[in-house]
Amino acid sequence: AVVSTQSTGGFVIVLGIYHLATGHTENISVGFNNTNWEPQQWGEAWNSVLWAYNGWISLSVLLGEVKDPKMLPKIVGISMAIVTVLYVSAVTAYHVVLDIETMNSESALASKMASKIIGPAGDYIFAIAVAVSTLGNAMCASLASSRFLQAGGAQEI
Repeated sequence: AVVSTQSTGGFVIVLGIYHLATGHTENISVGFNNTNWEPQQWGEAWNSVLWAYNGWISLSVLLGEVKDPKMLPKIVGISMAIVTVLYVSAVTAYHVVLDIETMNSESALASKMASKIIGPAGDYIFAIAVAVSTLGNAMCASLASSRFLQAGGAQEI
């Protein structure tokens, strides 16, 4: 699940870098016009990133399987930093390739972005990537959920 999700995010970032490297700066030339600079809004954005990455919940459930549980804070901190960098990089890539109107009107930004750069094949590539990522997430959720049953059975609850 992690590999498929981060590979998809990495592909979005690579597409953005490619688009920028080929001289397309028209979408980022507007800079940060109409950006809300209030700290509360930035906190809400950070919270959205936190909840977009739900892996730390599975980690806490599977803590009994971790060889050194004292590493949990370090693991969570590192994983959140990685996810935040990927998230900000992907959003930046979207801004490089897509204009604001398209981003406000589309729901599948990665697919729209890929179809703009690659062509119709981009839609299929991201549809498959999302399906694989969703299946991986379902497998991780099953693993974490089964841990509740295992822990309850071990304590004869």
